[in-house]
Amino acid sequence: KNFLRTFGISDLSELPKLPDEDHTVNDVGEQLSIEGTEKLGEEE
Repeated sequence: KNFLRTFGISDLSELPKLPDEDHTVNDVGEQLSIEGTEKLGEEE
C-alpha cells in the first residue's frame, strides 16, 4: 500500500492507470473503473 503514499492518494478511485507490473493493483484499478463508470451512468 506504499504506492498510495507515493502518489499522495487516499481514495483508490483516484488512482491513475498503472503498468501491469502489479497485476493485483491493475485488477483493482479496472474493477474501480468499472464501478465508477456504472455509478456515473446511474447519475446521468
